[in-house]
Amino acid sequence: FNHFLIIRKGTSSWGVLFFNPFLPFGVDASTACLWACRRRKGGFKLGIMQGYIFEQDFVVRDYECDIQGIVNNANYQHYMEHTRHQFIKTLGLDFTDLHNRGIDVVVSKIQIEYKRPLRGGEAFVCRLNVCREGIRYVFQQDIYRSSDMALCTKGRVEAVSVVNGRLSLCDEVEKALLVSHEE
Repeated sequence: FNHFLIIRKGTSSWGVLFFNPFLPFGVDASTACLWACRRRKGGFKLGIMQGYIFEQDFVVRDYECDIQGIVNNANYQHYMEHTRHQFIKTLGLDFTDLHNRGIDVVVSKIQIEYKRPLRGGEAFVCRLNVCREGIRYVFQQDIYRSSDMALCTKGRVEAVSVVNGRLSLCDEVEKALLVSHEE
């Protein structure tokens, strides 16, 4: 990232914020913050406000469209899932290996807002951001049509980790996500 660093100190946490230097002076932190990492009682909390840390390009295949000639709503979830899985692979995590060791990261909730339709043959990009809210990993995933960068879909996917059959934070996943924000 080509951003400058500001360190915020507080009584119970510290944060590192990256700001876009091209934004006007005085822009509030919730608008300008790309990510923050707060240390709390030996753990961390990723708080992503804006910006993306990963993207995946796609082209709509004909069989993904319905009778109206637009992408069927269920396929947007597939695009987002594939993007998350590709992102996780870039972190060096492997779902099969994690599962074999008793660690499963599973989706607990999905919200999708449909803004504009995609049509057969159109190229698009799915962009991703992630943060942790309590025990949940929250993926912000937006899909843009490549030709005009029009926002087509906004998604929020919540996932949790289950370690040896119990809902729990996974240190290995936490560390990988922290590294993804430092790059």
